[in-house]
Amino acid sequence: MQTASTYLTVLLAIDRYIAVYWPFAVKNVCTKTRAHCAALGVVAFASLYNIPRWIEMETRKQCEEISPANLINSSASLYYEYYVIVPSPLRQNSDYKKYYTFWAYFFVLNFIPFASLSFFNCSIFLAVINLTI
Repeated sequence: MQTASTYLTVLLAIDRYIAVYWPFAVKNVCTKTRAHCAALGVVAFASLYNIPRWIEMETRKQCEEISPANLINSSASLYYEYYVIVPSPLRQNSDYKKYYTFWAYFFVLNFIPFASLSFFNCSIFLAVINLTI
């Protein structure tokens, strides 16, 4: 969800940028169909980007014996089962941690959105300031 919400915010900034810089073309460029396609593209990109996160953890079944001292009938043995979540071999891979968990996260969820939002919003701000002067 974080990826999709970040890039939907960037799409909104692009929409406002187009509205400020090309006010007469905005009705032809920013249509409902294009907005739906762009939002669908963001959801598809976010889903593809996050596929590795869905498989980096796995569930394992654990089985333990209850000690006979805690049982009424000490000759019987009793086992109980429970599930634990553990890192998968993918999550333990050092290259995965370095390139996907750190670098891809930095560029895809921090640098690119921040640079895009900075550019579009500063451009909009400067255009509005120039109009009012």
